[in-house]
Amino acid sequence: MNASNMTTQTEHSDVTRTDGLNPSTVLIVDDSENHRSMLRLFLETAGYRVKCAENGARGYEMARSLPPDLILLDVMMPVMDGHGMLEQLRADRRLAHIPVIMLTVESGGSDVLKAFDAGTNDYMKKPADIDELLARIRMWIGIVRHRYRLESKIQRLRDQNAFLTTEITRHFDAFAVPAGAGKSSPVKAAAPGNEAKIMARPGEHILIVDDDEAIVNMQKQILECFNYSITSRTSSLEALEDFRTQPDKYHLVITDMVMPEKTGDQLAKDLLAIRPDIPIILCTGWSESLTEKHARAIGIRSYLKKPVTRLDLARTIRKVLDGNESGKSAGMAT
Repeated sequence: MNASNMTTQTEHSDVTRTDGLNPSTVLIVDDSENHRSMLRLFLETAGYRVKCAENGARGYEMARSLPPDLILLDVMMPVMDGHGMLEQLRADRRLAHIPVIMLTVESGGSDVLKAFDAGTNDYMKKPADIDELLARIRMWIGIVRHRYRLESKIQRLRDQNAFLTTEITRHFDAFAVPAGAGKSSPVKAAAPGNEAKIMARPGEHILIVDDDEAIVNMQKQILECFNYSITSRTSSLEALEDFRTQPDKYHLVITDMVMPEKTGDQLAKDLLAIRPDIPIILCTGWSESLTEKHARAIGIRSYLKKPVTRLDLARTIRKVLDGNESGKSAGMAT
């Protein structure tokens, strides 16, 4: 090895671990005490933490006790040689990822192939140039860390995807439209059980307000399946202007709470200022601060927590409309 270059690598930040443990640990497995001591000196000077073992059996035991960041592994050793230790490492799920650089005086092609077949990451002939060895150590530790970061990101993305999938599934289940329902095949004709009791009365018209177009379209489709006439708006200001222009057109308003132009409670106050008898249903998320008590104090007739099932939505609409005499009068005037 070239001892004159042993200090040239001491300032490389790659030695620092990203998991809070400093510095990176290298395990030297070699039956030569002189070789172990020399490698230890070079690596510790370069900023690494170093552990040593005199044979493969001891090296594997130490790796299991405290997995290193990289292993420098001699080939020819008593008790257990380098190939034997490498096979055990690769068979151990906890240790299989650790990069191994094999160091040996043997340089034949068959020896190199045997080492790579056994699972080594790299192979250098003794005596190894210290600069080249340190460069390879940094490279392999860096590769493993980069792979770990990628795997962590992938796992986070998988977790996020699983969460979103669950939320989307729950959301669509909550607003599921009965099979075969629609304008050409109304729910009323095929409504199971008590669903016929929550169908729209002739001429009933609902205004839906939500800044999320997907939710608006979904609610519109659901309520049309219950034979309601629907006007939908994704802007609370547009909804207010539409209502101001035709206040008697609507029998009921369903509004979201959190919207960018006007919140649901602000919109409700404005609508009630135009027509005090208009029934309003407010839909809100679990994390939003408006309470049912406050909603009713404003004049909102009903208060629903998201996600709302299609039947709960239809039942709530029917209950509000059936309890509102002016809503029935508006229905006759429409």
